[in-house]
Amino acid sequence: MKLTKEELHQVKITMIGIQGSGKTFRSKQLVKAFKRPLIYGVYPFEWENEPERIEIFIPKDFTMDTFEKFAGELIKQQEKNKTYDCLFIDDADLFFTSNFSNYPNTNRLFISMRQLGLTLIFASKRPQNLSTKVYENSDFTFVFAVEGTNVKKYLINLHEDMKILLPQLSREKHNCILKKVGEDPKLFGKGK
Repeated sequence: MKLTKEELHQVKITMIGIQGSGKTFRSKQLVKAFKRPLIYGVYPFEWENEPERIEIFIPKDFTMDTFEKFAGELIKQQEKNKTYDCLFIDDADLFFTSNFSNYPNTNRLFISMRQLGLTLIFASKRPQNLSTKVYENSDFTFVFAVEGTNVKKYLINLHEDMKILLPQLSREKHNCILKKVGEDPKLFGKGK
């Protein structure tokens, strides 16, 4: 499964899966398609062996207020220079919760990403904590192995075929489901 640079240009992408399911590996492949990606690094060590052109921002803490300040500074920078073409947000469910509309910079970053020249990639181990607004507005959603009844119910609401595809996902196989906006989800990877 390969997405073209054109398909990845100024879109929203959601990556969901438990630790070790292949989410970070696929994220790194996607990020390599960009000239100047910025990683909001909850786990910066996962990116330390990546190309130098990948910039990592390590926050002092992982609160909504810290992300809100970061979003405000990024918006100013993008309006002035369009420095980055991709923002990867690790553990996005910490920042893009159901109430992120109450944070004007975070909300603007989400809404105005095209005007800011950015593709946004949201990675989450806990999709039930991620705002449904993120799912509903994602051009691509990758689902890797997940655990828990609540998580699976949440994903089945994304598309009825998830009920059939989710049991086929395996942490060991690192396979995934790709759901493109307007299309039925498809299973990809080893042992599909």
